[in-house]
Amino acid sequence: MRRFDVPQLHSILDGYMRMVKRTKWMEKMGKALQSKLLRSVLSSTIKRHATSIKGGDNELVEPRMDISFWNLVPCYSTHTEPGLCLSTAICAAIGGTPSGSCMYRMSMSKTCCIINKILTTCSANVVANNTYWQSPLFGVDSGSLCVMALHLNTGVIRQNLQPICQVRLDFDMFSIAQPNANSVCNTDVFRVSGSLNPVPPICGDNSRQHMYLTSQSTARNIQLIFSIGTAPTIDRSWRMKISLLPCYAEYLAPPNCLQYITESTGTVKSFNWKDVAPSATSPRQLADQDYHICFRTELVGSNQQVPNTHCLTECTTTNGGLAFSVSRTGADVTSSAGGTGVTVANGQCANDFLFVLGGFDVLGNFNDRFCGNRLNPTPGAAISTPICSKFKPFVIRYVTDGSETNDGSNNGFCLNFVQF
Repeated sequence: MRRFDVPQLHSILDGYMRMVKRTKWMEKMGKALQSKLLRSVLSSTIKRHATSIKGGDNELVEPRMDISFWNLVPCYSTHTEPGLCLSTAICAAIGGTPSGSCMYRMSMSKTCCIINKILTTCSANVVANNTYWQSPLFGVDSGSLCVMALHLNTGVIRQNLQPICQVRLDFDMFSIAQPNANSVCNTDVFRVSGSLNPVPPICGDNSRQHMYLTSQSTARNIQLIFSIGTAPTIDRSWRMKISLLPCYAEYLAPPNCLQYITESTGTVKSFNWKDVAPSATSPRQLADQDYHICFRTELVGSNQQVPNTHCLTECTTTNGGLAFSVSRTGADVTSSAGGTGVTVANGQCANDFLFVLGGFDVLGNFNDRFCGNRLNPTPGAAISTPICSKFKPFVIRYVTDGSETNDGSNNGFCLNFVQF
């Protein structure tokens, strides 16, 4: 497949996408006439710019049937964003994002491709939904700052029509320096400024993680900040999708939820967790963490019933890593009756812990706070066990203090979850 000049192609399609948005509400026109009009607009737009679409070796690329340009039809993503009905391969070639399926020519199922804007600089502004920010193509200078400003302002026309209440960051790729021996991000660090909800500093490897940031479109800016240290040999790279979520959206995260899981089963990890052997000089657990991970209650089973229980189990590791490794000091912790409160003995789980309200195991043992190298409510247990909770909404909280000095080589956690 030929490669395209993606930025140029994005500008070519921009007018077409605006037309798609306008025609969405033209009910009286009829779908057949809308589709015909949109294809006509796209075709004439491409013809006008045909000489500026270049291939890999500066060869001119004639829009052809086999690359789906002449017969494109509009579609809408799962979040009602306008897109183009393309094959997955074509969508990837032009830098788009697949979101939901669509029917092409009434006979072929394809993906609804959302055309995104990609920013590759260390200083830029974002006002549009589905913008991608990735690390500069030629690397990041040591001792520098990379700042992306999210302008959430009802003065922006598109935000005035759809005021923004939350921002979701999806880290498709995220790799910067690891924390030091005390788990502090003192070389490289990613921070968020201006969000109404607290966001902990993170570093290390965080690909396929996400965050929800809370704000409102009232002339408020949120800044995404990479502080890059002076270590020159570290390969830093990131690519994140920035989604602006309107206030009326049903898929907003609940208040105070940094992460929001919308599946009944899956895996959840602390930031920078990885399946690697523990190391006292290179811990994966991050200091200064305090955030909630929330789980949407999903319908489960063949009868689509509302679940009343949420359970956590350790992930399977194959490279010597610990699926649950949260630092502890002193003796073990004892929980109050029923698991609704906790009494901390000798500082155990006082500073670093995973909190599961009303957590219990299959034997009926209760605990709220979990730390050490075993996910188990029984103090001093030699094995880990599934931990469940019946408290809704399903939420867990992860807390670490400002330093892991003398706390050992901790990795954080990787847990499988299931609702039933």
